[in-house]
Amino acid sequence: MILGLLAGFDRLVALEGRAGIIAVVNLAVGLAAGMYLAYRLGLDERFSATFVAGASVCGISASIATGRAANAEFTHLVIAMLLIAIVGSPFAITLALLAPSLGDVGGALVGGVVDGTPVVRAIADGLPQKLAEIAISIKYAQNCLIPIIAIILAYVASRLGGYEARLPLAVLLMLIASIAATFITLPSNIEAGLRSARNWLLAFAMVLAGMATPIESLKKPGVKAAILVFAIIEVLNIVVVYALATLLLA
Repeated sequence: MILGLLAGFDRLVALEGRAGIIAVVNLAVGLAAGMYLAYRLGLDERFSATFVAGASVCGISASIATGRAANAEFTHLVIAMLLIAIVGSPFAITLALLAPSLGDVGGALVGGVVDGTPVVRAIADGLPQKLAEIAISIKYAQNCLIPIIAIILAYVASRLGGYEARLPLAVLLMLIASIAATFITLPSNIEAGLRSARNWLLAFAMVLAGMATPIESLKKPGVKAAILVFAIIEVLNIVVVYALATLLLA
C-alpha cells in the first residue's frame, strides 16, 4: 500500500510519456519470456509467477504481491527474494558502474533493469541529475504497474497449473492507493517518510523470512532452472531497455 501511495499512475507519463513506454514494453517482454521459459522447464506455476515478477518489475515488492495473489508457498517467496538479492546484484553493480559513461541510456538501464527501488535510488544518488531523473522516472513507472501485473500473473498461473487465484487485500489496497496517488501530490516530507518506512518494512520482512525458513527447504527442485530463467530475464531487460532508450532518449 505504501508503494502504491508513492507510485501513482501519473508516473507513466513522466519524461513526456517515454518512461511509460519503456516500462510497459520492457515488462511485457520480460514477463512473457520468463513465464514461457519457466513453463517449458516444468517449474511450478505459482513459483514461476512469483520470481518472474521480481525479475521483471520491481524486485521484492512485485514478488510478494504476485506470490500472494497466486497462492504461492512461503518458500517460493523466500527463494524469489534470494534470487533478487543474489542474481540481481551483479547486474545492479555492473550498471551502476557503466551508467555514467552511457549518458541518458545509462540512466534508463538503471531504472529499467535494476531490481528494487531503494537500490535504484541509491545508484541514482551517485549519477548526474538528468540521469538520476531518468532512472527514478522509469523505476516508478514500473512500480505503479505492480498490482496489475500481480493480478495478471496470478491468473496465468492459475490457468496453467489449475491453482486457485485470489485478490489479496494488500494488492487491492495498493491498486487503490496508486489510483489515489494519481490525483494527489504528497508533501515531500511525507513522501520521504513513506519511503523510509517502506525500506525498513521490506528489510524486516526479509529478516523474518530468512529466520522462518530452514536451509533444507531452499533445496527444492527447480531452483537451478529458476536461476537460469531469472538471469535470462535480466539480460532481456538490458537489451529491450537499451534499444528503447537509444530510440527515445539518446
